[in-house]
Amino acid sequence: LNANTTIPSLHYTSGNFCRQALSNFNVDMNGIDSIRWNFGDGVIQTINANQQTHLYNNPGHYLPSAEIFTTAGCVIPVTGNDSIHIIHNQTTFNRTEQKQCETTTLSFQPSSNPVSAIWQFADGITSNEINPTHIYTASGNYTVTGIFTDAYGCSDTTTENLSVAVIHHPIVNIVSDDQTCIRSNISFISSIQSEDSILNISWGPVNGNRLTGDTANFSFQESGMHEILLTVNTSTGCVSQKTKNIQILSAPVISGLQNISAC
Repeated sequence: LNANTTIPSLHYTSGNFCRQALSNFNVDMNGIDSIRWNFGDGVIQTINANQQTHLYNNPGHYLPSAEIFTTAGCVIPVTGNDSIHIIHNQTTFNRTEQKQCETTTLSFQPSSNPVSAIWQFADGITSNEINPTHIYTASGNYTVTGIFTDAYGCSDTTTENLSVAVIHHPIVNIVSDDQTCIRSNISFISSIQSEDSILNISWGPVNGNRLTGDTANFSFQESGMHEILLTVNTSTGCVSQKTKNIQILSAPVISGLQNISAC
């Protein structure tokens, strides 16, 4: 180079780009024979033109440079002033699960640090919280989608198929006669519909007594309406109760006779 030679500038669009960038490179200089382009991402190309395009696909910071070979036999190195930043945050999400009777609660946490988020829970409900909590009331397969935007304005969408199980209270009923005589035994039979195994079945108390099992036999020592209580516990911790009113009939006294009852 002589004192009158102007150092050329390398022109291109720098800055932040989401996922990829197609950059146009240009060198303003006469007398160029060829240019060896170094795009900073491991790709080097030599062409005999002062313009070139290059596609950046991988995330990272790239500072391009070039070696200019002139027709006079000179080699002029040029380095870019600003980097090309490719942003590709592949955000996934984690979740924790808490089950209660009739509901399953999922708490979601994205793997990156987005500044905003849109969640779609596949049951008609959405959320704009970054770390939302969502309650499911029915078992099933749900395709949950998270759309995350980072501080550069780049968005990433993650979808995951979730299998959600919701535990339910057992459906219980009492099968028995609606009335009986005082001090007579009456049988109570439990009718139970449950998705889970039954841990315990209890009856009463009646006359201070509490029984367990599928069936129970009680005798009532006083006439009138009496309530019987059935309690069913499942292995998943759900509890259902059912009550039934039983009419206890008094023993009629027959006039002229002693110690004779019709019951």
